[in-house]
Formats: sequence, C-alpha cells, structure tokens
Amino acid sequence: MKELIRLIDVSTNTDNFADLNHLFLTIFCGQVHYLAGLHGSGKSALRNVLCGQLPATAGTLAIDGTPVLAYTPQDAWTKGIFSIEQNASPMIPSLSIYENMELFYSAQKSKRSFRLFDRRNAYKRTQALFEEYGLSIDSSTKVQDITTEDAFLLYLLEAVYVNARLVILNLSNLKLSYMNNQKLFHILKQMNSQGTALLLICDSFSDQSLLPGKINIIRKGRIIKQYDSPAVDAAHINNILIPAEMTASPKNIVPSSGSITGIMELYYSNYSLPNYFANLGILSGDSPDSSIKFLKTDSLECFCSNLSIGDNIALVRYPSIAEKTGYIDKALLRYLEEEFNTVLSGFGAPLAKNMEDLSIAGKKILGIERWVMAGVRKFVIEDPLFGLDAKGQQILLRYFISLRNRNIRLIFVFYNLSELQKICDIVHICSHGKIL
Repeated sequence: MKELIRLIDVSTNTDNFADLNHLFLTIFCGQVHYLAGLHGSGKSALRNVLCGQLPATAGTLAIDGTPVLAYTPQDAWTKGIFSIEQNASPMIPSLSIYENMELFYSAQKSKRSFRLFDRRNAYKRTQALFEEYGLSIDSSTKVQDITTEDAFLLYLLEAVYVNARLVILNLSNLKLSYMNNQKLFHILKQMNSQGTALLLICDSFSDQSLLPGKINIIRKGRIIKQYDSPAVDAAHINNILIPAEMTASPKNIVPSSGSITGIMELYYSNYSLPNYFANLGILSGDSPDSSIKFLKTDSLECFCSNLSIGDNIALVRYPSIAEKTGYIDKALLRYLEEEFNTVLSGFGAPLAKNMEDLSIAGKKILGIERWVMAGVRKFVIEDPLFGLDAKGQQILLRYFISLRNRNIRLIFVFYNLSELQKICDIVHICSHGKIL
C-alpha cells in the first residue's frame, strides 16, 4: 500500500487541547486506524493536526512522502483529508441534497462556480451514489426536510462525492439509532473497500464496531500500543483503556440517597432508560412506589420556548393548577424564577430573565431543577454533559455535587470516559446492559 500520512516525532504546544508528545504514526492509503484513549489523552490534538487546525511545534508531518510546513485546513481539504462531526454538518438547509453535494465539491476543488453546474447531471450523480451505498433518499429533497441522523450520513457521503482519501470520524460522541448505526458501518466498509483510509476516534470498543485495521492506544500524547483488530478482542482493549480503580468498584451496590452513581455503557444503542435499568438490576433495591425521574439527553433541554422560565417550572411543579385553570399567579411565577436564578448564581451560570437568556448549561440545570422543585429525589440521567464546552461542564458538575449535598440520588449513563466519573461515588462498567 502507498503511504498517505506519516507523523514523525510530532509535538504540539497549546492550552486548548491535550498536547501531542513526540508522537509517531503512519497511515497508508485504504487503511483503517482506530485511535483509542481516555479523555485528555491527545485524540483531539492529533485530529486537529491532521486537519490543519493545529500546528505541530516539533517533528515532521509528511503527506504522500513529502514533508509539509505551512499546513492549513484548506491544504487538508485539497489533499482529501476530512474530519466528520455529527453535529457540525456544513449543509445549507434551504438547498437540496444534490445542490449541497455539488457546492461541497466546488468548494473542495476550487475549480468552478457553484452557479454554473449542470443540475440534471448533479442530481443523477448524487442519486447513483445513494443507490450504490444503499440510501433510499431522493437527493432533490431539501436538507431542512430530513432528520439530523440522515443529514450526518449524507455529510459522510459528501466525502465520498469528492473522493476523500482520509476520513476522520469521532465515534465517541455519535448518537444514532440501531438502524442508522448499521448504515454508518455499511458506508464505512464500502468507503474503505474503494480505497478511502479511515481514522476512527473512540473511547471504548464493542465487537459490532470493529473493522479490520490497526488499533492505536494513545496516552499522554503518545501512541503507546498498536494492535491488529482481528487479532485482539474488544474486551482486551477496554481493559487497557479503563483505569483499574474504576473496575475495582463493587458490582451490586444500590447507593443510598445523596449519592452519585455512574453507568459507563460501552455499547451505545437507543435504549429505553426504564427498560435498561430494569434489566441491569441496579434499581432493584428500590421500592415499587419510589419516585424516579428518567431524563434522556434530548429531554434535558425540552421546554415550551414561548413560555417564561417560571411557567416552565410551574408546569412541572404545579401541574394540577396549570391544567385546571390554565393560569398561575404572576407573583408565584416571579418567585419561581427568583428561586431558579438563586440556584444558577451558586454555580457561576449566567442569570436569566427568559428562556432565550439561558445558556446550554442553564437549560440543562432548569431541566433537572424543575423536577427537584416538584419533589423528585431520584434521577436517572443520560449523558448530561453532551453538547457542553469545558466551562459549561464545570458549571453542571458543581450543580450535581450540590444535588448530592441536598440528599438527592443521581445515576448517570454515559458512553465514554467522562468528566462525570470524577464526581461519582461508584462507577459500573457495562456492555449491552450487563455489568462487567
């Protein structure tokens, strides 16, 4: 195989990412590489170096055997190196899928005007690509009319459309239905069979996600081990990745009130949280009438945007009044809003007068606190830090610690090694709903 990329003794120096520290890595054309490591091990730094978003301060980056010096994101594009993120699709919602494909092609090749392309031929090319990869979508559909998950798969096919040579995909943050997860790996296999190299970033492995290739374990900015994926099983890799102090936790403890439990599920699927925990047995010690609130990631920010903060709290705290009368006293609404802002002020979150003023962290706190105000004392929350920057994560972590101090029991489900583990009293490592 022809060499595509070689990093020789590469280091970085920045405050924004965990730095690379004398890293060596070679990727050949058509090769699959996994990059696995804990939070802060240097995965993002390596991705950004390859995409031209972070300069190497030492060492050599060579593409096609030639060292590159002033390497920019545009250089990465023109050389066919793409990084795909689930929530960062560049597609324009008001345009059709095939128009977006052609625009992406024009931007990448920098050869022709978007307005001069042949729409009929562009539609045929795009539709043929979808049929080849097994997607039953009409490419004349506007992007705004398709689901977020379908948009992500189309973003991946944009890389195919422009003949990408290396696709970098972060599997750690993906949240796809079972069916779309199968479509994703079908697309990846087909891309690889046609010569596209893949760099798949992950925090853990499941047997279903393994494609033949190299598994690189990164720690403190260096590749410390490399395995062939058919020759080593997922359990062995996860044993290397997961800290010993986490696996040493007792397996069948039902925490008391005022505690924080972590569930690290190595295999993500679109579980029903109540069913998942019924099978897991961690809640088996609770009485049948225990009031447990299950909150999935998307429901934390699910509000009536046309109502005030006080109204959104009142709908949960005083549902009978809201349903019977449709009216709640303004003085009570002001009291609820002041009470909530008092909570926000304790954790460094910006105060808010209305829903539009709330930060993402503030909305997540509101999504939980309104149930706390309604008397709920036990929560199962899925991946609450998802979508937050570092500042937002710290705000939410301080809030969770305060809930524990208020004698509230929290159980978190997360799918990769998370900042949440630092505040958990106990962490269960699970796979397919079973405690390992």
